Amino acid sequence: MATPLSKDCDRSTVAFSILLGMARSGHTLKDVEAALTAPGLIRLYEDKNAGHSFTLAKQWSRAIEAASVFAPSVVDVHSDTRDELDAQLDTIVDALHRHSAAFARPGGPSDERILHALVQLARTARTTTLDIDCRRLAHATGLDASTISRRMRALEAAAWVSQVQAGSGTAGATWKLNPPPAEYCTGATQVEHAPASPPPDTLLAHHAHDLWTPAPGLGPAYARIHLHLISGIDDTPGLAAVTGYSHRTVESAKKAFARLRLLPTSRSTAQTRRLQLHTAAQQIGVSGVLATRALRHVTERELFAWWTDELEWRRNRGKKRSGPRRYASGTIALPIETTPRGRYGRFPTIGGRADYTTARRIVTDYQSPRSALAA
Repeated sequence: MATPLSKDCDRSTVAFSILLGMARSGHTLKDVEAALTAPGLIRLYEDKNAGHSFTLAKQWSRAIEAASVFAPSVVDVHSDTRDELDAQLDTIVDALHRHSAAFARPGGPSDERILHALVQLARTARTTTLDIDCRRLAHATGLDASTISRRMRALEAAAWVSQVQAGSGTAGATWKLNPPPAEYCTGATQVEHAPASPPPDTLLAHHAHDLWTPAPGLGPAYARIHLHLISGIDDTPGLAAVTGYSHRTVESAKKAFARLRLLPTSRSTAQTRRLQLHTAAQQIGVSGVLATRALRHVTERELFAWWTDELEWRRNRGKKRSGPRRYASGTIALPIETTPRGRYGRFPTIGGRADYTTARRIVTDYQSPRSALAA
């Protein structure tokens, strides 16, 4: 971004690569606008000065779409080219593994997932300072957004993270991932025969499953026990030591795993284990819980963006008065980039107060498969 461009380089390609990197790192359009005078974004800066401000919005939309489609690059943790950032993140992962038993406390399983997710995001973004909102972090960890909000405050109090900037409007808060607190930098507390710690993406892929949601799901404690079980520790004392749970809890978990056919075998593979989790979730009636929660998070985010857009429109002087609400049930969602207010019309109110019940119904109907068919 800060490197001056040569005369023969493709300035549009450079600008888009920067936008893509910012999109994958969790930045917002406002962040891009603030950095628009950087040499790498000179093409977009010139377009804006020429009156073509729509170019930036269009290119940013393309970057967001591309970032949502393509998976993050796989980081080779065994590479000899690891830099200081990788070493810092490795130290955090190592501390989480060695002190795994400490996360058996109330709220601990959620803290463990969140920290692993932050490490994974930091490896992708190549920075320990991350812009992330609770709902997106909830989707990555399989937790509820309200749980993320509470546990981030708990992690801040424990010095695992520090808030750099509070969230504002539709922009999430900015957090800095810190080195492990002093109490996690002491000698190892795990059993000696514990296998190597699973990568954060493996832990998250395992834990962020319908089966491990609270009752009637098996819950986060059983998720932690099962992950260590399939990682190579099969005896009760070893599992109790590495997870921090009692022998009774471990034995109860193993009985539940046997009943649901989740115990590992010599022929188990990642694919067969995933299929076992899906089958068990269907058997106890929790299949689809996380998908429903994710849809609720998307709807809540859209509602808040719509209300924020409505307030901004009301504060704008000299605005053109609009007619009745334009959105009607049964209309087709068109693939046109627009503001939430332009998409749904005026935010519904009752007696001058926001009518979230009606607004939620409008957004839900708009996002239904029938509406999304055209998009």
